[in-house]
Amino acid sequence: MIQRVEQLEAKVKALKKEISGCKKELTRLQKTAEFDFLTGVYNRHGFMRESERFIREMEAERKHQGRRQTPLVSRISIIFIDVDNLKRVNDTLGHKEGDRYLLLIARVLTRSVRSTIDIVGRWGGDEFVIALINATDAEALRVAEKLKRRIGKIPLYKKMDSDFVCSASFGLISTDGTHQHPNYGLHELIEKADKAMYEAKTTEGKGVIVSFSEITE
Repeated sequence: MIQRVEQLEAKVKALKKEISGCKKELTRLQKTAEFDFLTGVYNRHGFMRESERFIREMEAERKHQGRRQTPLVSRISIIFIDVDNLKRVNDTLGHKEGDRYLLLIARVLTRSVRSTIDIVGRWGGDEFVIALINATDAEALRVAEKLKRRIGKIPLYKKMDSDFVCSASFGLISTDGTHQHPNYGLHELIEKADKAMYEAKTTEGKGVIVSFSEITE
């Protein structure tokens, strides 16, 4: 009887170990599914999932109609970022240095926002996107300006052309979920921030910040 109990205890212990291993593997797979393998920030899927959660919370706050003394989520700002001259880096120094360039930019982005609430994602290729939570228009602009300055100071290990400067183009948009922006879901916010970025890159020039409110559809 004692031997039987010991055998059962050994099986239970083995099962617990196996379950623990499965949980670790599940965590690893979830991270792989939601994070960009190169830069370590959220990939598009992970960014959308996290940001949608804040959109839902903002909509819930609006339904409370200000009855809460301290709103959890009252505003969301999107910064869409297109890295300038990545092709030039790849063509001149090789894709390994181009990947490093993207990694350094991702580090600037993550270290320039609030790690506990704001969301940084790689949208794809040379594009990144940031969701700022409860930031005013002025604060969002200041964040973009800070990012612009810090990206401009990124050093490259290998020598580029003498006129090369690390830079990025930025598009901004904000919403507070009120009647002023009745249909601004996350997809539309990103689309409009992307449009503002495109305006910055094609009309104003590289290394420029444009707010969607400054352009006409």
